[in-house]
Amino acid sequence: MSIVMAGVLIAGGMGFPAMVALAQMRGGPPRDMPMPSLPRAAIEHGRASEVGRPIDPWERGLERAEAAQAERLSRNQRDKAETTAKQYPEDYELDRNGALAIRGEVLASDLPDRALAAAQRAGFSVVRREQVEDLGLTMTVLTHPGWSVTRMVDALRRIAPDVAIEADHLFFPSGAVGSGSVPGMPVRGQHGDWRVGMIDTGAEPVARQARLVQQGFAAGGVVPNDHGTAVAAILARTPASGAVYVADIFGNGRRGGTAELMVRALGWMARQNVPVVNIGMVGPYNGVVASAVSILVRRGFLIVAPVGNDGSSARPLYPASLEGVIAVTGVDARGVLLPEASRVRKVDFASPAILSIRGVAGNMVQMRGTSFASPVVARQLAELLPAPAPRAARAAVETLARSAWQPKKGRSLPGHGVIGMPQPSH
Repeated sequence: MSIVMAGVLIAGGMGFPAMVALAQMRGGPPRDMPMPSLPRAAIEHGRASEVGRPIDPWERGLERAEAAQAERLSRNQRDKAETTAKQYPEDYELDRNGALAIRGEVLASDLPDRALAAAQRAGFSVVRREQVEDLGLTMTVLTHPGWSVTRMVDALRRIAPDVAIEADHLFFPSGAVGSGSVPGMPVRGQHGDWRVGMIDTGAEPVARQARLVQQGFAAGGVVPNDHGTAVAAILARTPASGAVYVADIFGNGRRGGTAELMVRALGWMARQNVPVVNIGMVGPYNGVVASAVSILVRRGFLIVAPVGNDGSSARPLYPASLEGVIAVTGVDARGVLLPEASRVRKVDFASPAILSIRGVAGNMVQMRGTSFASPVVARQLAELLPAPAPRAARAAVETLARSAWQPKKGRSLPGHGVIGMPQPSH
């Protein structure tokens, strides 16, 4: 199997089928799944100096979180989510904002025993309760017979107003089949034992020089898929003398890609002490995910995520729009912002977002989207950050920012500029 990104051929290990959109994988939601988002007023621009010092999602009060979540999705996104929920009613339902969530289940982070007892007296039952030890938090999944997720969330927030309580939202990859090519990606040239993580689908082996460590969190365990394989190939590109840690939160069923599984995957990354983690997905704000991300960023881990592909009508998507997360948008061969890349306020870097895959049959399939831009940044940060540490994490981002460039002509790009491709001469 061979992969071309930005015009560079990356030799891989095992072959795999021609690239298709992840959302079309067996049993998964349709390709046009909505990417829910929140109002710009809830977002603050992320700068390199903020890395390692995120604002706790709850320290500004529950009112702020509730105000942010009061914004409904666009009509188009709500219609798509509603279609999917109707297509798979046994698995999904919509929250009050039209975002897709697992039917009949809600999440709570660090729910006190007294509050849990009160919830049980109110008719709730515990589906499962897990200690995510490496994050130092307890995640509880609850249900109430006959209640919607919105009604459950409201009732539990009245019982425990200071606890992160959310629907178990679904997150989806931020890339699709496309066309075009971009020039070669320079790498920093370091050959140290770098380590980088990805929360995505499973991946086929992509480079003999890079070690691939995989762990499954959804039904079916590790299930290699084209999207995850492509992201892994970008992370493992030459020089590939390090390791890529893959957390597959999709598996082979429709109940993958959830907030609960993302938190568990973040805990695994903490246990493996992987300093840089690429989350190649987008979705709505989720306070339980925000709490987990905040814990890692405070410890000096770097979390990198795509801004999404909703174009000029976009609203902020998560986890990229969380404070302390490195948000990445995508550009074409000229360093021009992709037309579908989300125009949102919080952007830190731009990177090549077009990927070509050579399948077993020898045909080339091109993918594009911000899902393929964020791993470019994640790999370069991994070469600069050998271990999690707040001060070193901030220094790594600042070093990378100094190597970014802006177009010589036309409109400047958001954030620090372009990383991962040479600046065009004209």
